[in-house]
Amino acid sequence: MNAPDLPAPLVPPDVDLTDFQFMPLDVLRLRDSDMAAEETPEACWAAVLIWCASWHQVPAGSIPDSEQWQAKQAGYVARGRIDKAWADVRAGALRNWVLCSDGRLYHHVVAEKALAAWKEKLAQRARTKAATEAREAKRRAQQGQRDDVRDEQRDDVGGSTSRATSRSKNESKGQGQGQGQGQGQGQGQGQDEVNPLSEPPPKPAATRSARAPKPAAPKPDQPVGATTWNAYATAYTDRYGAPPVRNAKVNAQIAQLVQRLGLEEAPRVAAWYVGHQRQDYIRATHTVDLLLRDAEGLRTQWANGRQTTHTAASQADRTQTNASAFAPLIEEARAREAQEAAVARPDDVTETVWADFCRLRNAKKAPLTTTALAGIRREAEKAGRSMLEVLEQCCERGWTGFEADWVTQPQRNAPLNRQEALEERNRAVAKKWAADRAALDQPQNEA
Repeated sequence: MNAPDLPAPLVPPDVDLTDFQFMPLDVLRLRDSDMAAEETPEACWAAVLIWCASWHQVPAGSIPDSEQWQAKQAGYVARGRIDKAWADVRAGALRNWVLCSDGRLYHHVVAEKALAAWKEKLAQRARTKAATEAREAKRRAQQGQRDDVRDEQRDDVGGSTSRATSRSKNESKGQGQGQGQGQGQGQGQGQDEVNPLSEPPPKPAATRSARAPKPAAPKPDQPVGATTWNAYATAYTDRYGAPPVRNAKVNAQIAQLVQRLGLEEAPRVAAWYVGHQRQDYIRATHTVDLLLRDAEGLRTQWANGRQTTHTAASQADRTQTNASAFAPLIEEARAREAQEAAVARPDDVTETVWADFCRLRNAKKAPLTTTALAGIRREAEKAGRSMLEVLEQCCERGWTGFEADWVTQPQRNAPLNRQEALEERNRAVAKKWAADRAALDQPQNEA
């Protein structure tokens, strides 16, 4: 089929859902579908994996027309080669996928879900933009009102200062004229006289200077935090369906985050943080407080591509606790093994018997040493037996050592293990019961 004869793509090319972590699954529709009834479980599972992979393709709901890519997403590629089992599940895994004119395969159900999610994303983006614009207009209006009040106050201060200055000049001028007339009259009449009841000249009114306005705190809409705030707000709105709270505290925290992580990485870490599945983050709905608190740690997790959740942290703590608890035992076992390895296996003993004898001594916490082995050989020669026979008997009876008297005088000196002692006691009880029974039966026989 030529490209013009192929159907048009089921999803527009700009549909991008890579930031959607969840894909809707119609369980009732899947359960009652022909695929679930006719295909094998392996083919159904491969189909679901390919659906999930197509959700984060661009456009969403499509997959490339590549056999290697399809088999890899379904889990049938190992070391760069397609597994032979892929041929058995390929038809079921690619059921209802249609090749379109753009050279990609589309599934009508996945495309339907992708279009619905894209429509909701655009609507949410429009709502967020409208809310942001309304909030910005309100902020500008409030700022304009504050500027008008500040201008009126500045005008009032300027007018009062001008009037006070003018009044001070007039009073100074009148005082000069009075002093001139008094001096002229005093010179004509004689010596000057000072009137103690006269009032002192009025002081000029102090000029009140306008107070300089305080510098405004950095806001996310300024270059220092604009990109970081937009990335965080977009990711937050996409996840929770509502824009995050923005106030002076959040503005300052965003500015601090940029200072700690830098202009380049701060937006990426902020957007990635909203998708973190850590329990306390989800409980607090991914607030900026926690983002700033764990900024460096989140940056490391973002760079590694791994999320450290509460479960993972608890598992690591338990692992370290177990390692700390068993470390002395492990070291002791290694030391014992090293000590046993230092004692070479005698040439006249088979590997099987030697391994059993070493395990027996380890179980009874009696490390095998060169001195202990030499003592066993000395007693074996005294009893006239080979090392192989002696060690076999030790393994059979659970002995960690050997003495010649145990074999030459077994009735008097040979130690009994638990099983042998139990059997000896049972034989004694049985013998006593038989004797008692015979004593009771004897009078009857005589009668």
